[in-house]
Amino acid sequence: MFLVPFGIALLLTAAPQPSTTPQASASDLLTRASEARRKHDLAAAERLYEQALRRDPTNGPAALGLAETLTDLGQTHAAEDLLVRLIDSLPERPEPRRALALAYVQDGRTAEALEQAKKAVELDPENREGRFCLGSALAAAGRASEAIPEFQKAAGGTPPDVRALHRLALSYASLDDPRAAETFRKVLTLEPNNLGARLNFATYLWQIRDFPHGNEEMERVIQASPPSLQKSLRSRYAQSLVDQARYSQAAQQLEQVRKLGARDYDTTCSLASALGASGRLDEAIHLLREAIALDPEKLLAHHTLGRLLLVQQQPAEAAVEFERCAAMQPGSAGIQLELGRAYEALEKLDKAEAAYREALRLDPTLTKANYSLGTLLARTGRKEEAAAQLAIYQAAFQKEQEATLKSGSQHAEVNLAWEELRRGHAAQALAQFDRHPENADALRGSARALIELGRGAEALQRYERAVALAPDDLSLRYELDKEYDRTRKK
Repeated sequence: MFLVPFGIALLLTAAPQPSTTPQASASDLLTRASEARRKHDLAAAERLYEQALRRDPTNGPAALGLAETLTDLGQTHAAEDLLVRLIDSLPERPEPRRALALAYVQDGRTAEALEQAKKAVELDPENREGRFCLGSALAAAGRASEAIPEFQKAAGGTPPDVRALHRLALSYASLDDPRAAETFRKVLTLEPNNLGARLNFATYLWQIRDFPHGNEEMERVIQASPPSLQKSLRSRYAQSLVDQARYSQAAQQLEQVRKLGARDYDTTCSLASALGASGRLDEAIHLLREAIALDPEKLLAHHTLGRLLLVQQQPAEAAVEFERCAAMQPGSAGIQLELGRAYEALEKLDKAEAAYREALRLDPTLTKANYSLGTLLARTGRKEEAAAQLAIYQAAFQKEQEATLKSGSQHAEVNLAWEELRRGHAAQALAQFDRHPENADALRGSARALIELGRGAEALQRYERAVALAPDDLSLRYELDKEYDRTRKK
């Protein structure tokens, strides 16, 4: 056991607290505190460590345990203050440096975390906890490839350290290393009830598009989780189901979220969108009106409602919603195209033509607007101009067909671009996505990369083109409307 200088201990234990049984020794209290922390009863652990220090103000393990518990409780500043004092007094002890490195990681101070973790490893190179701390600091600094050997050393005991294996799996996943799946399975074999690891495994499986197994893992997480986590977990699962175009199942999850008390705007809109995509239009429309009542200034519900009303052959009401959307987002070519379709259904042909032309002015590459304008011009007898517009659309369609024939290699290139984006390389990913301007998934990737780069206006254009190419992709429409609302807030 290492000893805390008396003056430091007094600073740490100055505030008097009600004591436990008078005969409890510092050693007994320390044992009970460690057991409480192992069981994740952090409030009890904090209290017991403090009591142990009052019994024995020089008890180093009690001071260290208290600091680690404060970190677990999210009280990183208090933990850091305590640990810095310990290190100043005991500079050759690796234990407080390891604890301080983890506190700094949690606090986002990666440079300081690396400094302390490296020093702890220098002081005790064979200690696996030190390797775990260094791996954690490297991973937090975005240096996953350097973190991997540290986590491998940390997990090398018998039995393996589950925390280190879990972090190793996450590092593999961040690099799209196929060893991630095997490592997650090792973690879950050792700790089947580790819901955090199982949730991360589900997320990784979705990321590599192994949706069936990802869904199985997520359903296990939901089944085993306490009521307090059900809303957030089911919402997360629903979003993945939407990305998989499994709209009925997404609606089921979101209906459960509503039953658990979630009546907020985003949940209501998400459920309405999923219901609409699965054919339950009347229920969807009712919910969208409810969402609009919650926040009439947000675009998402108005836009989705307009689309569903048009499907329901209610163009007058749809036009009202699209007019509101156009006023909220005047630079949107996609909204102008939809507004034109509503006007055309109402036989307001002059207004429809003006909307189609405005869509093309805003985005000359939106060839579906060329098609809509061309057919409208043909209806009104302007055959030559109609033919020109339809020829533009036909050329784009032919190009799209040719691209489909090359889709195998294109798919691989788009997947590589997504890997770059997941690694945080937004500029490189954008350059790769932009090689495929007629691919909806690549356009979605371009939009997300542009958002990462702070170029929201360009992201909107990419989303609109993606939706024009894949109008039935509900998740794309949802992302587009969320980006509309986000840019309007600015």
